Amino acid sequence: MIESAVGTPVYHGPFAEYCQRFIDQKRALGLKYRTEEQLLRNFDRYTSQKYPDATQLTEELLNGWACVHPNDRGDKSSRNRFTVIRQFALFVIRCGEPAYVPDSCKPLSRSFVPHIFTHQQIKSILHVVDKWAYESRRTDIFKVLPVLFRVLYGCGLRVSEALNLKIRNIDWDKNTLLIQDAKFGKERLLPMSDSLASICQTFYLNHCRDYGQEDLLFRAENGTGYSGRRIYHYFRLILRECGIPHRGKAQGPRIHDFRHTMAVHCLEQWTKRGIDVYAALPALCAYLGHSTLTSTSRYVRLTAEVFPDILELVENYFSAYQEEDVS
Repeated sequence: MIESAVGTPVYHGPFAEYCQRFIDQKRALGLKYRTEEQLLRNFDRYTSQKYPDATQLTEELLNGWACVHPNDRGDKSSRNRFTVIRQFALFVIRCGEPAYVPDSCKPLSRSFVPHIFTHQQIKSILHVVDKWAYESRRTDIFKVLPVLFRVLYGCGLRVSEALNLKIRNIDWDKNTLLIQDAKFGKERLLPMSDSLASICQTFYLNHCRDYGQEDLLFRAENGTGYSGRRIYHYFRLILRECGIPHRGKAQGPRIHDFRHTMAVHCLEQWTKRGIDVYAALPALCAYLGHSTLTSTSRYVRLTAEVFPDILELVENYFSAYQEEDVS
């Protein structure tokens, strides 16, 4: 049994020592490894129950855990397990022990298509949140929503990145946002449009002037930040008021689709202006914080699908890249 620093049992199974060493190594490299740690704990429970006396990572053992689970939210859950268990098996081998290594991770399904908001839908969403703020609703979150959704769309941020923004992350002189501790442990510096920067600065002067540099930009009056779950609750209410249908759990539209929409609308504008899309893709890739260019290139196809009138303009660019998961 491996215990945490405060004595709480973490790993119990036959590979407990390797689990802890694996996580420690990843974090020593600067990786968060939170989701992966939870998956490894699930693996530890599985081996404790099914293979308590196991001495090797066998094919039967690994595939038995990494196969699709009935409570999976989709193929991505299965791929995540395969990714973690493959890396773990390779780590065990590097430690000098034999282990079966899965050949590859299960491929992601391409059945999910993100919702790309139309320009009119974006206007409708912003109109609703502006109206709520003007009506001076009960809680301070209604002052936050108009700025938050403009930042999500205008900068293509993940909702966690926006909610984690601190006052010190904003350079009012240069109109930039510094995104820190983002996915893959990256940070990036994002320029804002003049109009968005003006909105953010007005919000800051009206609501955040007395905040410290380490305080969150989007926070309640009691100083606490907002959870993604709470923002999603209001997002669903906004969709309903705008008449934008929701397809059901995990089907969207999702708040994350503001990020997809920003990328597609950006490519739409580039294409109409005659800019070589693939020559400009590295800039969009860096702006979004993608780990690979192929992740960003998927938006080219989405742009052609959402705006068929510019299909001929982008079809010469599209075939150069494979699709990858967009995150």
